[in-house]
Amino acid sequence: MLREVSELLLHLIRQSADPLTMTAQEGFYQQSLNPSVPYQLVQITIPIEMNVFPEISVGKHRMAIRFLSPDFHGARPTPIRKTIKFDLNLCKI
Repeated sequence: MLREVSELLLHLIRQSADPLTMTAQEGFYQQSLNPSVPYQLVQITIPIEMNVFPEISVGKHRMAIRFLSPDFHGARPTPIRKTIKFDLNLCKI
C-alpha cells in the first residue's frame, strides 16, 4: 500500500512540469530560482551513452548542476569540461 501511494505521488510530481532542453557550458549549469515557488523535485535526463552523471546543489535562490565522469577504478569522479545538452524538469504541485 505504501509503495503504491509513493509511486502515485511521484508520478503526479514528475508530470507537473514539461522538460526544457538546457545547455551546460563546460559541464556546468546554473539557474536562479524564485524563492516563493516550492519545487518538490529536480529531474535531469541525459543520454546514457554520454557516460556522465549530475551533481546537483539547490538552495532557496539558486540551483547549480555540475556533470561528472565516473571512474570505475576507485578514483574520484572527474568534472566534465565539454558542453552538454540535457533535459531539466523543475517539478512542483
